[in-house]
Amino acid sequence: MAPSFSESNIPQGKPTYVIRHVLHNWTDDEVVFILKRVREAMPAHNGRLLLVEMLLRSDASRYLRSTGMQLLALSNGILRTEGEFAGLLKRAGFKLTGITSMRALDVIVEAATI
Repeated sequence: MAPSFSESNIPQGKPTYVIRHVLHNWTDDEVVFILKRVREAMPAHNGRLLLVEMLLRSDASRYLRSTGMQLLALSNGILRTEGEFAGLLKRAGFKLTGITSMRALDVIVEAATI
């Protein structure tokens, strides 16, 4: 059974939340559940969410693609595309506002409350 919001221990009312290397381990429905819990903790307006994840792109390296296959095989995890992140964020009450590439394989997916 999924924990209630009060059992999630997410700090409430903060302007910015960061989720790092978590969402690739979960199915789409589970990701939406997690994101909705974070959305509930945020202020009604001007909330900001930063996701640090690997992003699957058409020009992704062989290493990133093989990592994606390992995630799928070992933990039913998945690397997602920009469009997939945008859809999950929308389902949870956010809008995608930007993606910043980092030197490593990670990107920062920026979202705001709607």
